[in-house]
Amino acid sequence: MRHTRLLVAFPALLCLACPGDWDEPLGSVRGGHIDDRLIGDWRCQKSGGAEKLRLGIVPFDKDQYVFVMSDPSGREAPAFIRAFSTTVSGHDVMNIQVLEDKVRSDGWTYARLWFAEDGRLSIDPIRKEPLEGLPDDVESRRLAIGDLFASPELWEDGYACVPFPEEKPSERP
Repeated sequence: MRHTRLLVAFPALLCLACPGDWDEPLGSVRGGHIDDRLIGDWRCQKSGGAEKLRLGIVPFDKDQYVFVMSDPSGREAPAFIRAFSTTVSGHDVMNIQVLEDKVRSDGWTYARLWFAEDGRLSIDPIRKEPLEGLPDDVESRRLAIGDLFASPELWEDGYACVPFPEEKPSERP
């Protein structure tokens, strides 16, 4: 797979070390919505670590996004990711799926994308451990995520992102 090295380099962002934690999203793509604050080019760094990545977020349609994740140096080919929000107990949870050459219906990861008071975008994937022991259906997952949403134990320490600096025309190769 052409994105293997990039994905291994940034497993904490979307738990990409796992081939997708769940077999389905938390809701229908038709229930998703676009948050204009997410749209843009972001420079992200692993919370408490040195791992960095560049993340472009663009709307695909009125309900979902395409994320383009890349090595900031540009040495690796980018990875393309499908994402859309589902409202769970009044909170937005992002359904995330890495796009591969083969079309898949499984391989979903869930995360919260939120803005800190300083304007930084934070991306925190859901941990599987707090959801262990639940029946293996999406409604049980939705209820548990809604109940645990405010609990820090539900979330991995993900990435903190700031807008990627715009290149001036004279800086382009």
